[in-house]
Amino acid sequence: MWQFMSVRLLQHPTRRLLPKYADALESFWHTLLYIALRHCDHNYSSQEIVFVLEDMMSDCTFKNGKMVRGVQKEDELKTRRHIMKMDIRSPPLRYILRKSAKILAARYNHDTHAIRDTMEPWKQMESAFDDILKDPTSAWDRGKENVQRDLSHKPIQ
Repeated sequence: MWQFMSVRLLQHPTRRLLPKYADALESFWHTLLYIALRHCDHNYSSQEIVFVLEDMMSDCTFKNGKMVRGVQKEDELKTRRHIMKMDIRSPPLRYILRKSAKILAARYNHDTHAIRDTMEPWKQMESAFDDILKDPTSAWDRGKENVQRDLSHKPIQ
């Protein structure tokens, strides 16, 4: 479905571009945002959800007499306007949507620092997951005092 396609593919339909790995990741991000809007606990009203879905997933503008899609998706990736305003109650999901949008936007902003700066916490998280997989019981014992803090609704930037 074109509603979940990457901005790059949507904005150049006549070039018949081959999808790249980054296009697949971006498509996954749009799908995850759709699922978060439709099925997760957050502070958006039904009207706001409809507006965002229609605005981002179905946007169509004309440029030089040709139909162009993906303008609003690109804007959301660059500004993160809705995902910063939308208070998703799941801290991990909120973190993933916000940080991955910054990485994906780097394609359109040509911002190589965004990728490097954002990847460092992911590397630390990967290391933590490796520790948990090696010894789940002691990882739980070490982490259970942090559970209350992790479940708080503090905004993640």
